[in-house]
Amino acid sequence: QLLSTLQWTELAGTVSLLYGMLLHQGRDTARDSPPPPLPPQTLAVATETCTLLERLVKQNLSLVQSVLASEGISLEFRHIASYLLWYCQCHNETDLLNQVISLVGYFTANHPDNQAIVQAGSQPSVLQQLANLPFQYFSQAQLKNILFPTLLSCCNDNTVNTNILTMELSWKLIDDYIQTQEAETSQLVQIIISNKK
Repeated sequence: QLLSTLQWTELAGTVSLLYGMLLHQGRDTARDSPPPPLPPQTLAVATETCTLLERLVKQNLSLVQSVLASEGISLEFRHIASYLLWYCQCHNETDLLNQVISLVGYFTANHPDNQAIVQAGSQPSVLQQLANLPFQYFSQAQLKNILFPTLLSCCNDNTVNTNILTMELSWKLIDDYIQTQEAETSQLVQIIISNKK
């Protein structure tokens, strides 16, 4: 009954709540300067909302994806992800940044419509922002294990997204990652791979 309630209430309104808190009054219109710091309570709500979504998506991927894929919610989710990817890098909010990266991966896992969402919208798109994260996400094993499953998820069986990604980096990085022990223990990678069997 809880799952049907979450579906009916669009995940208890968490995405729309976060969208309203983060992006009211056109806060994300210009990116020529760093975003102003968010109040601590807004950051706390963002963190707790992402934590809740991450727990829900790991327990019931198809339900959460179907809610997040609905017309208005998918656009709100894309705007939230885009804004937080930018904000967290500018303000060194590493834990929240890592949560957002992971959520984007589950959002797109084996879901072509959601994959299209992350390459759409104003530039840089969510996918382009992921491909241009700081160097340590491409060199440190712990951070690669957060980013690379998400990049794989965004591009799996999606030529358009793969072409966008390979303009920014070599696909060989992803291929090499898939062969590692870390990939074998990644829940997200296993979801993607099991769908191919």
